[in-house]
Formats: sequence, C-alpha cells, structure tokens
Amino acid sequence: MTGRSLIRWSGLSAILGGILIVLARVMQVALYGEAALAEHASAPGFVPFVGLPGYASGVFLLLGVIGLYAYQRDRYPVFGLIAFLIAFVGIALSNDANWLYAFGSPLLARLDPELLELNLADPRWMQLGPAFVYSYLAGVLGWVAIGLHTLLAGRLPRWVGATMVVGMTLAALLPLSPDGLPGILKNVLLAAGPIAFGVALAIGLEGPRPEPTIQ
Repeated sequence: MTGRSLIRWSGLSAILGGILIVLARVMQVALYGEAALAEHASAPGFVPFVGLPGYASGVFLLLGVIGLYAYQRDRYPVFGLIAFLIAFVGIALSNDANWLYAFGSPLLARLDPELLELNLADPRWMQLGPAFVYSYLAGVLGWVAIGLHTLLAGRLPRWVGATMVVGMTLAALLPLSPDGLPGILKNVLLAAGPIAFGVALAIGLEGPRPEPTIQ
C-alpha cells in the first residue's frame, strides 16, 4: 500500500469518526429524549447505540490525525509536530472520558444513580470530575492546534483548517453535555473538522498555493 493510499484511508477514518460523533448523539436523543442520564444509562441499548459509537469515534479520529500530520509534516515542521502531539494526546485523553461515559455510566446508574445527575464540579465526584473536564479541554486544545497548523501549512484548502478551528471553538462555547437538539448541534460542530479534513484527504484536495517552510 502506497503512502498516498494510507493518507486516503486516514481521511476515510476521520470521516467515519465524525459521522459516529453525530450518530451517537442522534441515537441518544432519538432513544431517550431529554431523560436523565441515570435513566437511559441503565437501558440495554445505551452501550451499543450511544456509548460504543462515541468511543469508536475517538479511535477513528486518532487514525485520521496521524494521516493529516503525515500529509503536511514538512510545512512548518516544528509547530506541526507540537500541534500533532497536543492533538494526539488531547484526543486520546478526551476519548478516555468517552470510555468512562460509555462503560462507567451504566455501572453508576445501578450503584448510585444520584451521582450521575451531579455537576462534575461537585466534590462528591472527587478527582474524577475535574479529570473528565480537563480531558475534554485537552481535546479542544489539541484540535484547535492541529487546525491552526493545517491553516498555516497550506497543503489543504483554507476552508478545511478554518472549519477545524471554528467548529471546535463554537462547540467548546456550548455546555459540556447539552440535551436534545442543542446536544446534536454541539456534536455536529465537533464533527465538522474531522469530516472536512477527511474529505480533503480522501479525494486529494490541494491548497491554493505553496507556503514557505519555516523550521
């Protein structure tokens, strides 16, 4: 398999990751509406239809950003490497939170349903609440960083990097876990960047002009 083929496959992986981000929230709203998390986390369909798609999205996004970095690593290489490392670690950490949500929520729903309804800042969460929030923020920071590198590198169309930065920034301004349609909107914004660069890599879109490389 050639390098170009691997880049295309990474693009397809990013597209699939973005689709799963939206699908997980759509399924949550369709199956459970605005029911409390303690109610739907204990339902038999929560893990396969909500939890697993959300967690799998992070795995596919990690594969996607590897291909994105490989495609533009020679442009602004120092900043690109830093942005990639922040993005990779940030996405990995935020996906740890997805894992906890997918598989920990059903257990807590059985053991202590009240805990699931508490704000993550509540001291009864102890270190777990802040860790969950910081993991999410690490993912936001990483995504914005690699989006900025995509804009600077110029190997992909400018709208791709802009979509990555703007989509994630707008999503970060919304509450962490909004219900109903606002929740779907948040996930659409989260998915916009991965789908944008995934399409660009998969079909071989090029930037408008070369940019100077800065060490």
